[in-house]
Amino acid sequence: MHGVRVPRQSLDDIWCQNVLPLRNVFHRNSAKLS
Repeated sequence: MHGVRVPRQSLDDIWCQNVLPLRNVFHRNSAKLS
């Protein structure tokens, strides 16, 4: 199975740009609901 080789730095960028902002939004919404 051949896949695109993604450098570790790119994975970190994707994580920082997508997952962390989503978590921040989730935590803000949770704080508003509680």
